[in-house]
Amino acid sequence: MRKVLSIAVLLAATALHATTARAAGEADPTDKDSLEKRLDRDYATLLKADAHPSPIREAERLLISTNQNSRWTDFSKAVTLLRQHRSKAAIPLLMQHMVEHAALTTSRITIPADADTISILAGEKINIEPPQGPDRQQVMVDAVVALYTDWWKAKKDKLVVDLGEMTDEQIKFVVSELLRHSQDELFQSKGSGRNKITTQQRYEALTTSLEGKAGRQTWWDEELHPRMAPLLLADAGYEKNPAGAVTDGSGTVDFAAVPLLSALNLQSRGLALDKIAKDPWQNNAVRLTCMLALRGAGNSANSDALLAIYATDPRQECRVLSLLMLARSDNKKVTQTLVKALDDDNLEISLAALETLRTLAPRAALPKLIKVLQDNQPAEMVLPGIMLLGKIGGDQASGALVAYMEKVLADGGDPYRSGLSRALIALSESTGTRWIEAGAHTPTYYQDRARAAIAAWKAAHP
Repeated sequence: MRKVLSIAVLLAATALHATTARAAGEADPTDKDSLEKRLDRDYATLLKADAHPSPIREAERLLISTNQNSRWTDFSKAVTLLRQHRSKAAIPLLMQHMVEHAALTTSRITIPADADTISILAGEKINIEPPQGPDRQQVMVDAVVALYTDWWKAKKDKLVVDLGEMTDEQIKFVVSELLRHSQDELFQSKGSGRNKITTQQRYEALTTSLEGKAGRQTWWDEELHPRMAPLLLADAGYEKNPAGAVTDGSGTVDFAAVPLLSALNLQSRGLALDKIAKDPWQNNAVRLTCMLALRGAGNSANSDALLAIYATDPRQECRVLSLLMLARSDNKKVTQTLVKALDDDNLEISLAALETLRTLAPRAALPKLIKVLQDNQPAEMVLPGIMLLGKIGGDQASGALVAYMEKVLADGGDPYRSGLSRALIALSESTGTRWIEAGAHTPTYYQDRARAAIAAWKAAHP
């Protein structure tokens, strides 16, 4: 906020100023100076009424220090504080920040973040676009003046930011925004639609997120409320009293909702996800979403339930995900199902089974993997099949890897595209003998090392 005006003075004068202004029929702001005065006054009034003003004052300090070079990320720290502490005072503070920083080259990043924060605090969409052209600050002044006049002036006395006091429509909007942010966080790029990414890719992104290895955080636990749980499961087809078929409907596993549900579960807030996951009357997409959230909260999935979903649900996504979630299971029926799935006509199913088998590494998978390498088909299964053979180990697996390398050398295949380098890594794992050094190497290097490995293997297995 403006350093010229003392917050202490504003706090002392606000009540009298506001009463006098209303009595006099105060005019709406029309320029930067009059806008700043209104926003400063509103901020001071709301901050005085806030039970925990310290984080908001720290956010104000960070917004003031934000520039377009060494301290340009201070705005991000400020936005984090404001979203975590959900104070109504944050709204005029951010409106002022939009004006003050519109002239900076970083406004294309900061202004959308400000608008998002106001939207999530207010529970309704605020449309403010980054300004363009040489008069960026004046363009933003005009936009914020319109926002103040048309929206904030009428809303500020009645608006609630407490999630427990919001209307159902406001909560629904906040949930939609949090899901959008979670989706972007999972896939590290805005606009990643679920139809552009395979189930396995979504599962891998989700696993990374739940393990705390994702990139920039875009939502916080303080933004969650038990009222959100049914809404977070809505896209998956959740019903409080389900009556439809568990394999039907347009419901799909909602990967973006999983981290949010997992956080609620860790806080012991919201729906009883374990009960929903076990409920055979719920749509399988709902059950899988709950199972993923429970896994993120440290619980293991029920392998019998996953096997049943895989066997009965016609939807590819549910079947693929069921197979992927069977990792870390010691159920013997799991291995049988996974090995059989390697022969499925649906490549997504086969690849999911292969991915899970890489965790379990059962010897029962050897015949199918050896055939994949002999036929070099399906092509998508060759490289992961090579790595799984390395994990399984033993003479049969090593012999298959040696035979594959012989075939590649005979065909004159590219060591990179053919998987020759992967086969050498897998053979090293299988036999305990290191055949290549770390780092990138020339094609000739891999070919020479493959010939040496083949010769050594044949000498040891005449």
